[in-house]
Amino acid sequence: DSIDTYREKVEIVCSSNIYRGCAVSVSKVHTDDIRLAAAQAADEMLNIADIHASIVVYPIENAVGISARSLGDINVQLIMENLGGGGHSTVAGAQVRDKNIDMVVEDVINAVDEYLSNNEN
Repeated sequence: DSIDTYREKVEIVCSSNIYRGCAVSVSKVHTDDIRLAAAQAADEMLNIADIHASIVVYPIENAVGISARSLGDINVQLIMENLGGGGHSTVAGAQVRDKNIDMVVEDVINAVDEYLSNNEN
């Protein structure tokens, strides 16, 4: 990692908010290594106590990227599919076009709510 990528990763982790057991963070800075920093930040946020999943929203060229990770209790694949993406139950992502970052963050929160409402015991 470059020092710039590491700094971006740390900033993403430090700016996260906890929502229903998920760490959700936003980076509004588009850098050459933003995909890498977002993925690493999503991994790192799983080390925070009481976090079951992590989601990072970030700008990419002509779209908004989303990187999601889970410890297994929450199926991030299903959440990302709701946003037009996919992946695996513990590692997933999406790219959203024609929406800005704030709109995508709202969609992420709604997708988490829908998933948890349909999957709570």
